[in-house]
Amino acid sequence: APFVTLEDAGVPEGGALSLVVSAAATQTILAVTRAGNVEVWAVGGERPEKTFGDGQLRSAALSADCRRLVTASDGPAQLWDLDSGKRLCALRGHCGPLVSAAFSPD
Repeated sequence: APFVTLEDAGVPEGGALSLVVSAAATQTILAVTRAGNVEVWAVGGERPEKTFGDGQLRSAALSADCRRLVTASDGPAQLWDLDSGKRLCALRGHCGPLVSAAFSPD
């Protein structure tokens, strides 16, 4: 698989804390920004297509079907619809801040 750099994606240098690259067919990159949001970029795009979050996000993960996004922050994990940009729900039941988010493969 080819590597994609921040420059390839159009993400400004120093603008992201981490990247999540989706399936190659969708050409989508998620950048967790220093401002605590998640930006959705098309590879080669000049600016983000969408921005998610409340300024407190630390991590994000994309579902296998590339339709959902889960984010981690000081509060509960949140599940988002990637197409609409709407928050679907907050995933409660843990204590303390979250530093990482992931989907189970099943």
